Amino acid sequence: MKKYLMLFLLALQCEMTFSKDLSTLASSCQDNWVNVEKTLGSQINQKHLAEWLSLKDKCSGTGVYEYRLAYIYRNTGDSAEAKNLLHDSLEKNIDNKYMLKASLLELQYSELALSGNKELEKYEEIVQGYKHIINSNPKWVPAYELVSGIELFINKEDDAYSHATKALELKPESWAAMRNLLVIHAQRKEYELARQYIVPAVKLNEWLLGETEFSMAAAVTYINLDELKTAEAVLTNLLQRRPDIKADPTFINIVKHLKTKLQQP
Repeated sequence: MKKYLMLFLLALQCEMTFSKDLSTLASSCQDNWVNVEKTLGSQINQKHLAEWLSLKDKCSGTGVYEYRLAYIYRNTGDSAEAKNLLHDSLEKNIDNKYMLKASLLELQYSELALSGNKELEKYEEIVQGYKHIINSNPKWVPAYELVSGIELFINKEDDAYSHATKALELKPESWAAMRNLLVIHAQRKEYELARQYIVPAVKLNEWLLGETEFSMAAAVTYINLDELKTAEAVLTNLLQRRPDIKADPTFINIVKHLKTKLQQP
């Protein structure tokens, strides 16, 4: 399951809420970022990287530019370049260093999880790093979204719920928070509460239809609410988007449960 959570974390968009004291330069670069996203869509690729690199002279030094550049490097498969950029930037006189620290924490977490390391204290150190960022920047939503995902991964469900709820309070269109809340409520068998997040989250980010944990939580929710055809559609769509999921034990059990219920009079 860990590889699917890693895909989810990589999919988190770097959507910034700029504080009033940020320079007009950062605002101008935000416009450029939006334009790049509109042109290239959600698929991060080398063209996206080239577009953002071309803005270096105009936008670098804000911290926001470097944070997003690191994000692009990661999504084009160059985590080493992302790490070098972040470390180099932190050595400079640069604004919004908390964003860069958060990005380094995300890289650290990704490497840890993908290596199969199960030492809980190492994950806790990363969580504490995010909490320090939240304490000093309590309105920065990505920190809440990211730490909630990690807490969910290490079975700190109550903490994950608290941070996801706060993210949604600060940013009602946070699909990442909705995703985590869906999973949490489904795990708690609170299916009516879980269902309220499915459609709004997908409307904000259709990619979630191919995200394993989201789709399986949605399917389980619909099955337990006797919306069986909807559950079947969710699982069919997931299988089309991720054919390898057919070998996943959890997916197999959900499909068996659905078939049993469909056969009932």
